[in-house]
Amino acid sequence: MQLATTRKAIEQNDIHIKDLRFRDGMAKKYKGTIRNGRFLLSCFKASFISPLQAIPARNRAKYASKASNTSFLQATNRLLSINTNLNAINAKAKDIRAWEKTKPVAAKTMIKQSEYSFASLFNMFSKLQKPKIYCKRHVNVSKSEKMPIFASYLKTKTVEMKKLAVVAFGGNALLRSGQKGTYQEQIKNVTETCDSLLSLLKQDYNIVIGHGNGPQVGNVMLQHEAGKKKFGVEAMPMDFCVAETQGSIGYLIEQGFRNVFAREGIDRNVLTLLTQVVVDKNDPAFKNPVKPVGPYYTKEEAEAFAKENSCTYAKDSKSDKYRKVVASPKPLKVMNIEIVKQLALEGNIVVTVGGGGIPVVEEAGVKGVEAVIDKDLASALTAVEIGADEFYILTDVPKVYINFRKEGELALDVITVKQAEEYLEQGQFGEGSMAPKVRAALHFVKNGGKECIITEAGQLGNPDCGTRIVW
Repeated sequence: MQLATTRKAIEQNDIHIKDLRFRDGMAKKYKGTIRNGRFLLSCFKASFISPLQAIPARNRAKYASKASNTSFLQATNRLLSINTNLNAINAKAKDIRAWEKTKPVAAKTMIKQSEYSFASLFNMFSKLQKPKIYCKRHVNVSKSEKMPIFASYLKTKTVEMKKLAVVAFGGNALLRSGQKGTYQEQIKNVTETCDSLLSLLKQDYNIVIGHGNGPQVGNVMLQHEAGKKKFGVEAMPMDFCVAETQGSIGYLIEQGFRNVFAREGIDRNVLTLLTQVVVDKNDPAFKNPVKPVGPYYTKEEAEAFAKENSCTYAKDSKSDKYRKVVASPKPLKVMNIEIVKQLALEGNIVVTVGGGGIPVVEEAGVKGVEAVIDKDLASALTAVEIGADEFYILTDVPKVYINFRKEGELALDVITVKQAEEYLEQGQFGEGSMAPKVRAALHFVKNGGKECIITEAGQLGNPDCGTRIVW
């Protein structure tokens, strides 16, 4: 009965995607999410799961290719997994209602899980088009049921989905080898990087930007150190320095985009969000800080500072100097991610998680910590949480290589998650360079992303650019 009602409403164009996603309002978030999840699951099962299960496993790939549905092969296993997750969440609806007063944190977590599962299911629906062959050849249905419900709905004019991409700027987007880091150098570099995104902008992508801040945050710490020595101005902690660089680099990126927009006649907004990223205060990285930051010191100076501020200093691998080292914990949550997503889907270019985000822990609110979050991993988390279709990691090489700068060097065009994991185990990617980028790519693809492309900015106009990591 529900499916018949659904079909009639869809055929009359009475149901729109935005209604499916947001009906019932935010006041009773879990009820709307669960109801939406059940509604979509009813469409999903009738249109995809039942026909899919009717096809012998060995023949699914063949039929999928005949259906000219390029997304289906990558999406099938994840769709089935999402289906299981939503069923489990729906079964716990009563628990959520009961927990709202007695276990508010548990209730909030369950609501978040249902939102992410629902969003993932919805995003997959938007990518599955015209799988006619499943119903036509393997399911005994009436003539009116030949086209799956949601696939048919996606063909109507009421649906207009733009691709959403997250782009992580590499270090050379702002500062390049041999440069001093002057304002003129950085604005020139960032404008060139923004210019390289024109191919995506002209394809009407919605874009979210992440970026690093390694050289810049080091310079800020040097400035604080000099101010303390010369004028007695108190040096600020690491999280404060990251916040400073988010603002300054965001300004440069905004200016770079506006310069490109003015030249190309593009009318789009670009804005920077100061972004805190939550980490676990018990993350093992805090017990083994290894990320060097800030200025170089003699051994005596480092020992004196360690006693004064209880920070950790370690010998630099390339000199006899010492540097402060901080933890690099795993990012768990991007604050204000709903706002990031909303702004991006409205067509605004959003700059966020600068330098990996301002590191904070949740402790009677939030509290800044001495840490540096990997910007690629933070950008990957952002891409997952906003449901991005594609994730680009910009670096200073056109592709990912195995046997890099060795005999048998090979550029990789397309690799699967399994292949990437095998190369990581073999130590093919340097820990200080490509390995973190590949791990970030894996995080995105394994959590619902379509593909991650690792390349240099100048290659973005090439449809076959970079190394593509897919499921």
